Amino acid sequence: NERSQHKNRATAWSMLKAKILAMEEAIRLVEAEGLEAVFARHARHARACRAAVEALGLDCFAETPSNGLTAVRVPEGRDGQDVVKMLRERHGMRIAGGQEPMKGRLFRLGHMGHYADDDIRDLTAALGETLAELGWVEGADTRDPVDAALAETASP
Repeated sequence: NERSQHKNRATAWSMLKAKILAMEEAIRLVEAEGLEAVFARHARHARACRAAVEALGLDCFAETPSNGLTAVRVPEGRDGQDVVKMLRERHGMRIAGGQEPMKGRLFRLGHMGHYADDDIRDLTAALGETLAELGWVEGADTRDPVDAALAETASP
């Protein structure tokens, strides 16, 4: 059966070996960093993204946002898909838009995973530049509030 063959690193049919290898590497990274440190990093990155959103004059969609992602409410008359597209095309960064019925009404910044502080700095800086290019904001500098949030060492 499949389970016994898997123990020998064989399968009865083709499997997604790359996904299994990726999962093994992800587990290795979490074990190396330590679970509590991973949770603290996710919380720190969440605070930094929310600080950037606030500095840009936008609001979080959730009243109590998660440490896994920050959903950002799009101002009336704007389309969040424009942000998703421009970040991807001009900065090579992928974020998610809203799903029906929220498509265009929010965008989501993911910060759960193996991201470094500099990745969050780059994301929030690119977000500010993108919103300025779209004419949503003026003076889109997020550095100080993001750096302050990243400097916090409080637990999640």
